[in-house]
Amino acid sequence: MRKISVIIANRHSTSICLEDEFYNELKKIANEKNISINALITEIDAARENENLSSAIRVYILKYLLAGPAEAGSSSANAHFDNLAVHSTTPVGRGAGASTLEQFKD
Repeated sequence: MRKISVIIANRHSTSICLEDEFYNELKKIANEKNISINALITEIDAARENENLSSAIRVYILKYLLAGPAEAGSSSANAHFDNLAVHSTTPVGRGAGASTLEQFKD
């Protein structure tokens, strides 16, 4: 887990916690879009529906990887992501019934 200090919209300092794998993907996405990590996080922050910024970043990265760079922020990417159904009865790693991927529709 990595704690990162960021500046949102060139004015608001905050910190986020991301696993190294997510942080590395975030850097790759910012590089592909030719923007800074702060600028990318500002975009994610402006569009997020989740109260937690770190969670919103993880969801953005997942959508980006599933949909591809051209569609990551588009409504078709959101629709594609919404077709991912997850069933959870207990926290991950806690025995039978832990979170499982139930289905993925194209």
